[in-house]
Amino acid sequence: MQSPALKLGLVSLLSLAAFCIAACSSRNASASREAGSTVETMSLLLSQREDAMRQLSAQTIAESGAGLADAYLAKIRRDGVAKHSELKRRIDDIAQNTIAIDALIDLHEPYAKTVAFRAEAKKFRAYGLVWVDRWNGVFETFMLGGRLPATEPLYPNGFAAALKAESEAIK
Repeated sequence: MQSPALKLGLVSLLSLAAFCIAACSSRNASASREAGSTVETMSLLLSQREDAMRQLSAQTIAESGAGLADAYLAKIRRDGVAKHSELKRRIDDIAQNTIAIDALIDLHEPYAKTVAFRAEAKKFRAYGLVWVDRWNGVFETFMLGGRLPATEPLYPNGFAAALKAESEAIK
């Protein structure tokens, strides 16, 4: 026969276990919602970045045959910095967007569900670092009268698809 103290202890232990399971499942659901929110935000920022790049590329590259940084450098050398302040602001927005995507990748990567996301995130991070550094070097290059490195960094074309697959894996 079991003593009342043992029964009470057993009930307390089972209650504690049930509470822990409920708390863990709530925490997992919360983490899943946060991961979904992070991926959604990344998708939105990537879409905005790609749209802005397409618009600016159509305007600037068609004129110069070069990438955004090279085209901007050519324009400010030809016309002066003040005349192209709006273009600079828009390229600055793209750079900030790229930095934000990189930060979200860092936040989400430990919880990534797909291997493709991890691989493409690594490529995007490397691309973003080079792209932003290249853009940040434009004014120094302008002031010194130099040239930017000859090649633009290669955009990781598979990142958008990997991001979509990651979003579907989270749902």
